Amino acid sequence: MKSYKIKLKIRSLEFGNFHLFVQGKRNGMPLNICVDTGASRTCIDKEFFLKNISTELNNYESAINATLGTTNLEVFESQIENLSIGRFKLPDFNVAIVDMNAINQAYKMVKLPPIQMILGSDFFVSYNAVIDCLNNELILNIVPLGVRKKLGRLYG
Repeated sequence: MKSYKIKLKIRSLEFGNFHLFVQGKRNGMPLNICVDTGASRTCIDKEFFLKNISTELNNYESAINATLGTTNLEVFESQIENLSIGRFKLPDFNVAIVDMNAINQAYKMVKLPPIQMILGSDFFVSYNAVIDCLNNELILNIVPLGVRKKLGRLYG
């Protein structure tokens, strides 16, 4: 099993409240990425996507949006290529495309830089991620396909 250690930035929003960030790149363009264990899917900002990846959006219907009461949230889906987080180069990875303006406005109010992406639980499960706050690291443990099949686990 190969492991990648990625520098994790822990930022205080206010006393006792923190958000976690890692840095990434897409075709050499820097990405500020929020590490969000409460997000079920990995998401990329719609504005960033349209400016830097593609002008085409594919609608994505999700029962989760309806159950969370966010039926008015417009969600699209795409596969992202040429994405790296730290030294880890991701194979093509499916992401949801959402408008992150409200999130970035909130970050602006607490003097944090805007984000272009949110890593969700789909990513953490796929790459056996461990968040080590003591050492400021996001650790990805890459399990070979043969081992994953033997384990019978669901991986992306």
